[in-house]
Amino acid sequence: MTLHLPWGNTTWNLKSTFVMFRDTQYSAITGLETWNVSSLENTQAMFINAHNITELNLTRVLILAT
Repeated sequence: MTLHLPWGNTTWNLKSTFVMFRDTQYSAITGLETWNVSSLENTQAMFINAHNITELNLTRVLILAT
């Protein structure tokens, strides 16, 4: 299963997140070096409760002014 996450520009970058999960049961967690989350606790809870996630897909949502 791939987890699709929006890219938030109001949060900070957690480059160390990947290290937390590198030795767990997840076979591939990609893109975490640029994944923005509001808190490390939210990140941990998300992965603990989603055992079937093997990959992340980050999407940047663009809002165009009309």
